[in-house]
Amino acid sequence: MAINVPWVKLPQTKYEQLRNGKRGVVFKLSPQYVGKIIYRQVRENKYELRHDKESLEELTHEHNICEKLYKNNIGNVPKPIGVDRLGILESSYPTFIMEYITLPRGDEINHVDLGKATRLTISEIGKATDIGLLAGKDVLNPANFFYDTEKNQVRLIDFGRWTDLLKKYHDDEEYPQDRNI
Repeated sequence: MAINVPWVKLPQTKYEQLRNGKRGVVFKLSPQYVGKIIYRQVRENKYELRHDKESLEELTHEHNICEKLYKNNIGNVPKPIGVDRLGILESSYPTFIMEYITLPRGDEINHVDLGKATRLTISEIGKATDIGLLAGKDVLNPANFFYDTEKNQVRLIDFGRWTDLLKKYHDDEEYPQDRNI
């Protein structure tokens, strides 16, 4: 399905479209859960949701990063549910399903709170590095974290550009052959 607007405003569906990022669209699936679907630009001002193998791999990667952070209690990330196919707009698309967070994003808060949230985000990035995760270059983008002013707590989102250094090292490693020494 082709979408005819730059920020991917989709026709009305049974799921409420919440936000668009540079690569993904987030839908409210229920009061507790949201789903992210990746899209791509097919030509100027023409976008489409992706349902190819690569989008499934990208969303699975993002789920795995989120799950590793969640299990290690880092970044106060949304609880990852999994990756499944979501039937929407006459097709089904790979979708990363996670807990729905109802806090304001970093780009929706005042400058004082944004400074606090940014410092907390940097602290969480350090913790992630300790378990072998390298944050994506857009991690400090205020649209990629939520901030709870009452708890003074940041909640990280959007892990598509993150790298699991331990997995990458393991996958890239060439093990030496047995040698007679």
